[in-house]
Amino acid sequence: MLLLVPLVLVHMTLLAYRYIYVFSEDLAHMRAALASRGFVPRADARTLVTSGQLVGGLLVRSLDRTERIDAAMRCRGFDGRLRTLGGGRVRVTDVAVMLAVLAVAAVLTSFDREVGWAWLTH
Repeated sequence: MLLLVPLVLVHMTLLAYRYIYVFSEDLAHMRAALASRGFVPRADARTLVTSGQLVGGLLVRSLDRTERIDAAMRCRGFDGRLRTLGGGRVRVTDVAVMLAVLAVAAVLTSFDREVGWAWLTH
Protein backbone atom coordinates (compact mmCIF):
# COMPACT_ATOMS: atom_id res chain seq x y z
CA MET A 1 0.00 0.00 0.00
CA LEU A 2 1.25 3.41 -0.95
CA LEU A 3 -0.28 6.37 0.86
CA LEU A 4 -2.74 3.98 2.52
CA VAL A 5 -4.43 3.12 -0.81
CA PRO A 6 -4.99 -0.57 -1.54
CA LEU A 7 -2.65 -1.88 -4.21
CA VAL A 8 -5.53 -3.34 -6.22
CA LEU A 9 -7.11 0.12 -6.49
CA VAL A 10 -3.79 1.59 -7.63
CA HIS A 11 -3.45 -1.08 -10.34
CA MET A 12 -7.02 -0.59 -11.54
CA THR A 13 -6.60 3.18 -11.70
CA LEU A 14 -3.32 3.01 -13.60
CA LEU A 15 -4.60 0.48 -16.10
CA ALA A 16 -7.90 2.33 -16.57
CA TYR A 17 -6.05 5.57 -17.20
CA ARG A 18 -3.70 3.89 -19.64
CA TYR A 19 -6.36 2.11 -21.68
CA ILE A 20 -9.20 4.65 -21.60
CA TYR A 21 -7.72 6.23 -24.71
CA VAL A 22 -7.45 2.88 -26.46
CA PHE A 23 -11.09 2.14 -25.74
CA SER A 24 -12.16 5.62 -26.86
CA GLU A 25 -10.31 5.03 -30.14
CA ASP A 26 -12.20 1.75 -30.53
CA LEU A 27 -15.44 3.63 -30.01
CA ALA A 28 -14.43 6.24 -32.59
CA HIS A 29 -13.62 3.49 -35.11
CA MET A 30 -16.95 1.79 -34.49
CA ARG A 31 -18.85 5.07 -34.89
CA ALA A 32 -16.97 5.78 -38.12
CA ALA A 33 -17.95 2.33 -39.37
CA LEU A 34 -21.58 3.08 -38.56
CA ALA A 35 -21.38 6.43 -40.32
CA SER A 36 -19.80 4.85 -43.39
CA ARG A 37 -22.79 2.51 -43.57
CA GLY A 38 -25.14 5.50 -43.57
CA PHE A 39 -26.27 5.42 -39.95
CA VAL A 40 -27.68 8.73 -38.77
CA PRO A 41 -28.80 8.88 -35.13
CA ARG A 42 -32.46 9.79 -34.73
CA ALA A 43 -34.99 9.66 -31.93
CA ASP A 44 -36.40 6.26 -32.84
CA ALA A 45 -36.24 2.62 -31.81
CA ARG A 46 -33.72 1.72 -34.53
CA THR A 47 -31.19 4.20 -33.13
CA LEU A 48 -31.71 2.79 -29.65
CA VAL A 49 -31.14 -0.78 -30.87
CA THR A 50 -28.06 0.25 -32.87
CA SER A 51 -26.65 2.19 -29.90
CA GLY A 52 -27.17 -0.84 -27.69
CA GLN A 53 -25.38 -3.04 -30.20
CA LEU A 54 -22.54 -0.49 -30.36
CA VAL A 55 -22.13 -0.47 -26.58
CA GLY A 56 -22.35 -4.27 -26.43
CA GLY A 57 -19.75 -4.63 -29.17
CA LEU A 58 -17.48 -2.19 -27.37
CA LEU A 59 -17.84 -4.14 -24.12
CA VAL A 60 -17.03 -7.43 -25.86
CA ARG A 61 -13.99 -5.91 -27.58
CA SER A 62 -12.86 -4.37 -24.28
CA LEU A 63 -13.22 -7.67 -22.45
CA ASP A 64 -11.26 -9.48 -25.15
CA ARG A 65 -8.52 -6.85 -25.10
CA THR A 66 -8.39 -6.95 -21.29
CA GLU A 67 -7.95 -10.72 -21.30
CA ARG A 68 -5.13 -10.43 -23.85
CA ILE A 69 -3.45 -7.70 -21.77
CA ASP A 70 -3.74 -9.85 -18.64
CA ALA A 71 -2.20 -12.84 -20.44
CA ALA A 72 0.62 -10.67 -21.81
CA MET A 73 1.36 -9.21 -18.36
CA ARG A 74 1.43 -12.66 -16.77
CA CYS A 75 3.65 -13.93 -19.59
CA ARG A 76 6.11 -11.15 -18.78
CA GLY A 77 6.19 -12.09 -15.11
CA PHE A 78 3.76 -9.60 -13.57
CA ASP A 79 2.97 -10.83 -10.08
CA GLY A 80 0.92 -7.95 -8.74
CA ARG A 81 3.76 -5.75 -7.52
CA LEU A 82 4.55 -2.43 -9.11
CA ARG A 83 8.29 -2.14 -9.51
CA THR A 84 9.89 1.22 -10.06
CA LEU A 85 13.44 2.33 -10.57
CA GLY A 86 13.21 4.90 -7.79
CA GLY A 87 12.89 4.22 -4.11
CA GLY A 88 9.37 5.59 -3.91
CA ARG A 89 10.14 8.01 -1.13
CA VAL A 90 8.48 11.40 -0.98
CA ARG A 91 11.11 14.06 -0.49
CA VAL A 92 10.77 17.68 0.57
CA THR A 93 11.63 18.80 -2.97
CA ASP A 94 8.82 16.64 -4.37
CA VAL A 95 6.31 18.31 -2.08
CA ALA A 96 7.72 21.76 -2.90
CA VAL A 97 7.45 21.16 -6.64
CA MET A 98 3.91 19.87 -6.26
CA LEU A 99 2.90 22.92 -4.22
CA ALA A 100 4.54 25.25 -6.75
CA VAL A 101 2.68 23.62 -9.64
CA LEU A 102 -0.61 23.83 -7.74
CA ALA A 103 0.05 27.49 -6.91
CA VAL A 104 0.77 28.35 -10.54
CA ALA A 105 -2.37 26.46 -11.61
CA ALA A 106 -4.45 28.34 -9.03
CA VAL A 107 -3.05 31.71 -10.14
CA LEU A 108 -3.67 30.95 -13.81
CA THR A 109 -7.20 29.74 -13.07
CA SER A 110 -8.06 32.84 -11.05
CA PHE A 111 -6.47 35.04 -13.74
CA ASP A 112 -8.53 33.33 -16.41
CA ARG A 113 -11.74 33.85 -14.45
CA GLU A 114 -11.05 37.47 -13.48
CA VAL A 115 -9.27 38.99 -16.47
CA GLY A 116 -9.51 36.45 -19.23
CA TRP A 117 -7.18 36.08 -22.17
CA ALA A 118 -8.79 38.74 -24.38
CA TRP A 119 -5.86 41.11 -23.89
CA LEU A 120 -3.66 38.74 -25.91
CA THR A 121 -5.74 39.16 -29.06
CA HIS A 122 -5.48 42.96 -29.21
